[in-house]
Amino acid sequence: MNEPPMDDLPEGEDPENKYKGSLRPMGELCFNLLGEAIRAGATEIQIRPVVEPFVEPRIQLRLRVKGDLVPGTTDLPWPHSRHLISRLKKMGSMDVAERRMPQSGKMRFKYGEKVYNMTLQIQPIHEYESCVIYLNEKDF
Repeated sequence: MNEPPMDDLPEGEDPENKYKGSLRPMGELCFNLLGEAIRAGATEIQIRPVVEPFVEPRIQLRLRVKGDLVPGTTDLPWPHSRHLISRLKKMGSMDVAERRMPQSGKMRFKYGEKVYNMTLQIQPIHEYESCVIYLNEKDF
């Protein structure tokens, strides 16, 4: 059976937010991650791999709220790493296939009645990638 990719929306689907990907796990995860950061009043989201000897790797999500870095806000299982970073790259109009060079991208994200400008920076770390997202509320 030929199933559609996890990150792409089916033909004709019109979600409330084009980044939500209502029926797709990575789209939903990204939407919830950004929404949680906005509700917490974060100005920065850090997504980084944590690889330690004798421990299963994981993804650590940290928020910067009012200038203070809140350590270890959330941990995600390792299998989501590449999918999450790839989804964020797509949202920021970056090259998804490039994993060896640093990249930077921008996007707008509507959450509730407000629109946020976001700058994404991807940094390769050995065979992994980390991501930092800077959030700014858009001025009209």
